[in-house]
Amino acid sequence: MDIIVRYSSQLQLRSDLIPPVLEFFVGSMGIQSNEARVQLRSWYLFERYLVKVQRNIAPMSDQILVAFTDLLQIRITTSSNPPIQAPDSDSDNESEHDVFFDSQLYLFQAAGLLIALMDATKLEVAEALLQSLIANISEKTRLATSDQTLVVNIHHTIMAIGDIAKGYDGADDGSTMARQSVGNRLFAPASEVILEALANFEDSSLIRDAVTPPYSFLEIIRILILLDSIRVCAPRQCYGREYTRKNPSLDRWLIAEKHDLGTDRLSSFSRSIDPQVQGTKLQWSS
Repeated sequence: MDIIVRYSSQLQLRSDLIPPVLEFFVGSMGIQSNEARVQLRSWYLFERYLVKVQRNIAPMSDQILVAFTDLLQIRITTSSNPPIQAPDSDSDNESEHDVFFDSQLYLFQAAGLLIALMDATKLEVAEALLQSLIANISEKTRLATSDQTLVVNIHHTIMAIGDIAKGYDGADDGSTMARQSVGNRLFAPASEVILEALANFEDSSLIRDAVTPPYSFLEIIRILILLDSIRVCAPRQCYGREYTRKNPSLDRWLIAEKHDLGTDRLSSFSRSIDPQVQGTKLQWSS
């Protein structure tokens, strides 16, 4: 699989070979392997391969996503589970939680990329995936307990949605404006439920970490503001009348994070979105 990714540019010269290579990747010798080390390594390589051949796979993007939706379930590790060793490590220091979920995030990025390549009239699989993740956060948030397993589940789901947005935003095929319009439709409900979870678990450092730079929740915010004109305020003024509210999701996130985000981190965020926002100025209030 490493060799396939390394020479994927040559494969693009023989586009007839891309479907069988994809079948190999999504099969039992690739991302569905029973060997943990092989499987986790293949998740990373699969995402890298899709990025490299994305211009060749748009017509089959929904079929590819269907082939691994079973791997996009949030799994919470318990201490009774045996550890999984990192594919590129000789150490047993990393927990199963770290290795499994960190590798799984590559699959969520791959899903986001495929969603960006889909025809806007054929988003049923994409909508079903996001709705299942949104429903999971909503259900767990309603419980509003301090149970660590529940909090970790919400954290993982936020990170998963954020990485779907990251993959979606990173696609370089198709009309950018059309993709952003679809992105607003897909990710606006997710932003609402994530911000609700942040409000209900405001004392949880784990939940706050999931929505704080540099994590991928900001990719959702970025998608949602690309079609809007917004004005970003300094942290001390992200509440009350001094803040011009143009984007509800950005507004609520800034208010929720005003105690944890310094000017440097907000400046870094504004720089990350500025090159992509045509005709929009992000300013600090004085």
